[in-house]
Amino acid sequence: MTRQAYLRPQGYAVLPHAPSPAPPSSAAVWPQPLALPRGTRRIIILSNVTRGFSVQDIPLQPGDLCIHINHARHRAAAMAVQGTRHALLVRHGKGDDPLGFHWYGPDSYDGFCRVIHVDDTQLCAPLPWYAEFKARGGASPTTGFIAANLCRALYPDVPLVLAGFDPGTPHGTPLWSGHTWELERTWYAEKQFTLIIPQNNG
Repeated sequence: MTRQAYLRPQGYAVLPHAPSPAPPSSAAVWPQPLALPRGTRRIIILSNVTRGFSVQDIPLQPGDLCIHINHARHRAAAMAVQGTRHALLVRHGKGDDPLGFHWYGPDSYDGFCRVIHVDDTQLCAPLPWYAEFKARGGASPTTGFIAANLCRALYPDVPLVLAGFDPGTPHGTPLWSGHTWELERTWYAEKQFTLIIPQNNG
């Protein structure tokens, strides 16, 4: 996959308030254009972990693009930091799920300059990192893992921080049996991802 294969210059626009987001059209599902806002200095992927982790643990800086995943549990605190921009990546695990992206996403898309929907079936595309993950025995990757690898592949020269990530530990959320947690932990270390780990995982 080349960067150009998934990028076309398009401006960022704040989406209107949508208390009940409509299911995305097929055009809204990855792969789709994903352009960085001008002046982006870092990409911060914010996990949904709340126990032992807060936005103050980073800290955010002007020029940061925060990519929230699924329920976007840290959106309010992160959006309060001036000079930051915010995108949302929502994962749809089962194509036949009638709730679709509603189950995985937040109640509102308000304040996000970009919303990316990832359908698991789309990951069968020839993405080198995904092919490697599957070849190494990877099962269903976590949403954070998907976001991290998409950003690393698209923007290898932009500093990337995974905030609230500690694969293989409960950190207040269930360890879904379908995920390959130990492989993800090993992967982050081998690929030299920068992780900010929750302070209290008990």
